[in-house]
Amino acid sequence: MSVGQALQAARTQAGLSVEEVAAATRIRATIVRAIERDDFALCGGDVYARGHIRSIANVVGADASQVVAEFDATRGSRPTLSADLFEAEVSAARVRRRQPSWTLVLGAVLAVLIAVGFFQLLSGTGSPRQPSSIAAGLGATPSSSPTPSGSSVGTGSPSPTPSSPSSSPTVLAESSSGAVRVSISTPGGKSWVQVTNAAGQVLFTGLLDQGVTKQFTDPSQLRLVIGNAGSVDLNVNGKDIGSPGKVGEVVRLSFGPNDPAAA
Repeated sequence: MSVGQALQAARTQAGLSVEEVAAATRIRATIVRAIERDDFALCGGDVYARGHIRSIANVVGADASQVVAEFDATRGSRPTLSADLFEAEVSAARVRRRQPSWTLVLGAVLAVLIAVGFFQLLSGTGSPRQPSSIAAGLGATPSSSPTPSGSSVGTGSPSPTPSSPSSSPTVLAESSSGAVRVSISTPGGKSWVQVTNAAGQVLFTGLLDQGVTKQFTDPSQLRLVIGNAGSVDLNVNGKDIGSPGKVGEVVRLSFGPNDPAAA
């Protein structure tokens, strides 16, 4: 088979669509289809073509070195040099790079909300009792309050102060106990994995090397697509359920807080 036919056959055997391969490799779907037709013009040169071929082969489970060697033999290209290896590593790094920009946005929004709340707390000093109440909540002595009423507040502050932090962990523990937790490990070899939460947000998409472990959690549901199920072991909500399928088999699973049984 040609290079394109070999990659297409491996993708079909892995049960992956062109769009899934494009999402995993960050290579446009049009270029993936062109490579499967042995059309490498869109790659922009043999160096980039080798990197694309190697990335696609790693995702679909083909022998990347053998496919690249076949490409060189067909094209009469020079042997693979360090520049080719660098391009292949860059292409593979695009697959592994998952740095959601929403983290910075949420952090900035949270900082603004805290600043606004603190400003409102300091600016709302129309009543003389508010500063004494704040001082009592912070563990200030009764002498810091300007009025006798503030002294009574300071005297009563030891009893409500311990009860406030003690109730908070209990609520957090109860709310987190209903979440679903899934741990994915690859003791048997590489596997392409996609994890989506209940809101449809993709938490992870990419190729997991052998011996890697990834953990995911969501309050209600986690949906998994595993490209090489026989090389994967799953732990759902603290219970090992082993491999979800056979080597080379593509499985789609869904887990909730009451599993480990797949929905």
